[in-house]
Amino acid sequence: MGTKKLFEQNLVEVKFYMNKQKKAKKSSEKLIYARFKHGEIPVQVSSQIYADPDTWNPQLHCVDKGDRKTMMNINSSLAFFAKTINTCYCELYLKKRDFSVDLLKQFITTGKYEDDPEYTSLIAYFEYFNQKTKKRVGIDLEHKTYTRYETALTRTKLYIKRNYNGAEDVPFEKLNLEFVKFFYIDVRKEYKIAHNTALKYVEKLLTVITDARDNINNNPIRKIKYKFTWEEIDRDILNDDELLRMCRKRLVSQRLEEIRDYYIFACFTGLAYIDLYNLTYDDIYTDQLGQYIDIRRHKTSCQSIIRLMEIPLCLIEKYRNHPKTNTNKVFPMISNQKINDYMKEIGAMCGINKKLTFHTARHTFATTVSLCQGLPLETLQKVMGHKSIRTTQIYAKIVDKKLHKDMGDLAEKIKEMNIQLNLNNK
Repeated sequence: MGTKKLFEQNLVEVKFYMNKQKKAKKSSEKLIYARFKHGEIPVQVSSQIYADPDTWNPQLHCVDKGDRKTMMNINSSLAFFAKTINTCYCELYLKKRDFSVDLLKQFITTGKYEDDPEYTSLIAYFEYFNQKTKKRVGIDLEHKTYTRYETALTRTKLYIKRNYNGAEDVPFEKLNLEFVKFFYIDVRKEYKIAHNTALKYVEKLLTVITDARDNINNNPIRKIKYKFTWEEIDRDILNDDELLRMCRKRLVSQRLEEIRDYYIFACFTGLAYIDLYNLTYDDIYTDQLGQYIDIRRHKTSCQSIIRLMEIPLCLIEKYRNHPKTNTNKVFPMISNQKINDYMKEIGAMCGINKKLTFHTARHTFATTVSLCQGLPLETLQKVMGHKSIRTTQIYAKIVDKKLHKDMGDLAEKIKEMNIQLNLNNK
């Protein structure tokens, strides 16, 4: 049997059951296990997927009740895990003569079927860490995150070469707080990057060091206590006047008009680029009060329910039969990079002297469209799909700054009015 044919077949039938003894830490959800046979030997492996026991159907081995989105997400994750088990089974079957159930379980849960070599230096372990990280892409990790670890690895190599007499690597013994602090200084200086950007590279480096410290026996790595102090970033948002100007602007180019429409839709829904790109008509439902978007955010996997107001509803209808729209997709979106390039042109046409990217639409929704109109912070958290209220509170600070500025402008106007009226009789 050819390798391709072997991989196309499901060599084991995987069924799922819920272990009601294994409860999630912060909810009543229970852990789901995969069960299959190797010959006559039963094998059980944790899927690391949890579900509400009231929604679980033990006869069908899946979730068949509750929230539609949650049900679809859990069942598709289980199907993917069943596929992973079969892929591991095939790969191990082809590569290993001493095939065993324990080896198979190890391969499924860790992605490795041989003992890892002993690592004694940072770069060697960093490369190994990135190999493991690459295998997670598409399962529980975004490709973008993996590429950031690759960039962090490249910059760590160059930092070592520049500061350690051309060395290719450094032993674990040299890893300490000073090593990390000078790495921060080096990347800021060499790549002319901002404080927060440099901290993201430090964060990746420390993740790898901590992983090595936790997983390598008898290693000499000391615990590194690095204090992260992130700088507050002033997010560009559209105010009422700028938002109205952009809505009313007649654009001669159809492409610019389309980009402007996507941006305005995001201004009134708070959707990030990737969520709008993936938005389908299946994500929209109607009840007695109106129409809503019901999605799980790509970034956080948190549910986000957004009431569709008149402007976004009109835009949905405008693009319903657009020739470039893919099947069931709401908008014929192009790449985020191209949209951001077009946004500079659109901003200039509308007389908006701000650095506009597509993501500023999300910020505009949170501030100008929501908080400034009295939407409670807790409600905004749910609509935006934030895991923590702290993330949402960033927008409250932006609104506070706007309030202080508006009050300051008002105070100046009243002062000028007082001078003109000469109420003090001076």
